[in-house]
Amino acid sequence: MGNAFIRSIRQQQGRIGLPEIVAKELHNKIKEEGIRLTKTLGDTLRAAGHFTGRKMALVVPLDEKSFEDGLRNRLDQLSSCLEKIPFTHQHAQAALDRVIQGIAPSLAKSEEFRDCAIWEATLELASNFSVHLITNDRGFYRNRDVTQGIAQELASDCQKTPQVVQIHESIAAYLRTFPAPMITFSMNSVESRIEAWVRTDFGTSLPYQGGTLGNRLASEVQHFFTEEVNQFAIQFTQEFELVEGYKEGKGRIYQPAFVTAKGSCAYCTTTNTVTEVTNPGYSIYVGEDKRLITSISHFRGFSMGF
Repeated sequence: MGNAFIRSIRQQQGRIGLPEIVAKELHNKIKEEGIRLTKTLGDTLRAAGHFTGRKMALVVPLDEKSFEDGLRNRLDQLSSCLEKIPFTHQHAQAALDRVIQGIAPSLAKSEEFRDCAIWEATLELASNFSVHLITNDRGFYRNRDVTQGIAQELASDCQKTPQVVQIHESIAAYLRTFPAPMITFSMNSVESRIEAWVRTDFGTSLPYQGGTLGNRLASEVQHFFTEEVNQFAIQFTQEFELVEGYKEGKGRIYQPAFVTAKGSCAYCTTTNTVTEVTNPGYSIYVGEDKRLITSISHFRGFSMGF
């Protein structure tokens, strides 16, 4: 989805607002996630080595500096479309006032100074630019519900800005504000390949949830242009029956049971393959009224062709 987002920004001749407080957090998160993934990958290679009788290790050692350099290089590549917003004393004072008074995006029982500072940077941007704020943080939304739009206090702030501020809960939601691109490939083929990936991933990565996927009951696929020729970014949701029901940890079996799979991926029209499936999530529902029992998500950032 990131590729489609960058293409949209450049096509609209827009810029990506990068508040200083977000940039600092980005550097920390990249290092933390990078170290975690490196450990996971190392553990996987060692486990594979036990099965094959061969010693396996990363060809290129990865450390904090590797991830810092990678992020720095990526930001340099995007420098022409970045709009950096320094964290000022005015931002800090206004954010602190919001926290003390419990004004959105701060909440009475959740002192979100960082989010308040981001909002102050958003208002500064809106002095010169029309702004699309992309956030899944519920504090920015009315009654903490993304379907109800921006929080009333924030909407009042937006009425005072020279330019318009719009809010979206995800990159996909932002991209949906533009007309869907015309396609010349079969969406049924894309859905079938996504289904094949989901069945394999669910069966191999999450067997402890009990049951196997049965018939596919529903499928929703949204597609977006990217900067790469013949490649689309895909956002998908598919629903399946869960054969033999859902087995709870205490041994209780729920029937009927259903699984909803959500995620994003890339689709190549040349090879007719789905790759780069990222962060898939599964929700399990039971009963005719489809009550949510559990949700599972796990990191998946590498390519698998289907």
